[in-house]
Amino acid sequence: QLSSQLSDQTKNVETLTKDVNALRAQVEEESKSVSNWSLNQTIQDDEMVNGVLPVQGEGITLTIANPISVSGDNADSSLPRENGSQVRVVSLLWQSGAEAIAINGYRLGVQTSIRTAGTTILIGVNSVQSPYRIEAIGNSSALANAVSKKTQKRLYDDFKEAGIYPQVSRSKSITLD
Repeated sequence: QLSSQLSDQTKNVETLTKDVNALRAQVEEESKSVSNWSLNQTIQDDEMVNGVLPVQGEGITLTIANPISVSGDNADSSLPRENGSQVRVVSLLWQSGAEAIAINGYRLGVQTSIRTAGTTILIGVNSVQSPYRIEAIGNSSALANAVSKKTQKRLYDDFKEAGIYPQVSRSKSITLD
């Protein structure tokens, strides 16, 4: 009889040990998923800042057409783009709360350079041509106001002198890859 009780108790201990091990494994899995979520959130935040993740939201599209692309031979070396106006527009958008920006489909990150090389504008190492389509995701009213003729009179005067007439349109949904 004692042998039978010992055998039953041993089976009971084995069952409880299996249950404890299963619960420990479950706790470890839950801990990993919480830790992975935290790590994944950090990675997502970093990738968002670097312009790697696709994003979608309300925003604006600012289109700036270079008159050289229309008139051909009337190359004016004092165009606003060569005086930093493209960079100034992008800076205004970031300052006004843009969460993501792309120029002609090229996403901008915190370390993306925008510069001229002769008559070409480079986004990072990618050459872009007129018309320049600057898309920004964020509060469309704030972004549109930041780059409006009313708030950027001098910038628009520079554009007008060069024969450039920016177009701003608001969108309820923009997707930037």
